[in-house]
Amino acid sequence: MINGKCHACQGDDTYKEFYWSWGDGKLVQDTYQCRHCEHVFRRCSEQFLDKKYEALEIGSGDGMFAKIAKDHIKKITCSEIDAKMAKMCVDLGFETINKSVLDFEDKQYDVVFGMDVLEHVLDIQSFKIKMEQIVKNYLILQVPVYRTMVPPNPT
Repeated sequence: MINGKCHACQGDDTYKEFYWSWGDGKLVQDTYQCRHCEHVFRRCSEQFLDKKYEALEIGSGDGMFAKIAKDHIKKITCSEIDAKMAKMCVDLGFETINKSVLDFEDKQYDVVFGMDVLEHVLDIQSFKIKMEQIVKNYLILQVPVYRTMVPPNPT
């Protein structure tokens, strides 16, 4: 959500608020979902955005998270295995890696974000090993909750 607008569809004041309970039982506002396009924006990542950090986003898709994060972080690199989506990130001006994170060189990043990608990882052990090699400080993974998984090309 940027200035009350959905950053995916640009609709005004479209977000529904969702809350979750932390260990002390207090409700924490964490997630917004657009009433129009159903895009989800999670605030939980904000605490890991720091002007001194270089970040990597795994599975950047259309670059929307990177677009939000770029003003709050030293540098963010997008990674996306889908060539068309990777081009969208390039068109937004981001350095973009168009290959599997498992094939990355061992460059380290202060923080690595993966929004709705872990459920697509086929070899979790190799992914874990690679994350241990490239993450300096934080690995932030978000997985879908309360959404159904639908194959991209149902038959």
